[in-house]
Amino acid sequence: KRFLEYAEGTTNYPQMKFVLETGIRCSEMIGLKWSDIDWNEEYPSITVKRQLKYRHSTKEWRWADAPKTKSGFRTILLSPEAVKILKEVKQNREGLNPSKDFKDIIFLNKNGLPTKNSTYDTYIYKICKKAGIKQFSMHSLRHTFATRALEAGVSYKWLAQTLGHNNINTTISTYCHVADEFNRAEAEKVASFHQA
Repeated sequence: KRFLEYAEGTTNYPQMKFVLETGIRCSEMIGLKWSDIDWNEEYPSITVKRQLKYRHSTKEWRWADAPKTKSGFRTILLSPEAVKILKEVKQNREGLNPSKDFKDIIFLNKNGLPTKNSTYDTYIYKICKKAGIKQFSMHSLRHTFATRALEAGVSYKWLAQTLGHNNINTTISTYCHVADEFNRAEAEKVASFHQA
């Protein structure tokens, strides 16, 4: 919450908030196109089909048509907040003149180009410093999404599908500490109930 307070209104706020709302990988978010959105009023969603990464060694963008794993090809249902972010980004595109390669890309900077993966991390470090909190990376926002989802009571199966994990065991082993902490907290509630 403190991070978002300091990040709100900054240049890359929509992208950071979008990762927090969807759990999408940074490179997948960078590669999202408008054509990947289903604006269905009841169940709006995005389909993850590709990644886009900047290679510093060659100073060029590289498309990866395949996500990290086969299950990386997935459809993610969008929260009302995620839909709001996309609509605001669409409204604020006036004046941008993206090149042919990036014309359909959702998240572009003021120069009509995608933002580099490493730039997001640098940006986040600066916000953390201002907010007086421990530094973290863009990938940590994906982990935060997963942690909050488990705390809200979603199943590991749903989370694995949403994150694009090939195996549910990957999700369980990565986030089992969240379930353990949640279970301990719930056990403490039961204990206090019996003591009353």
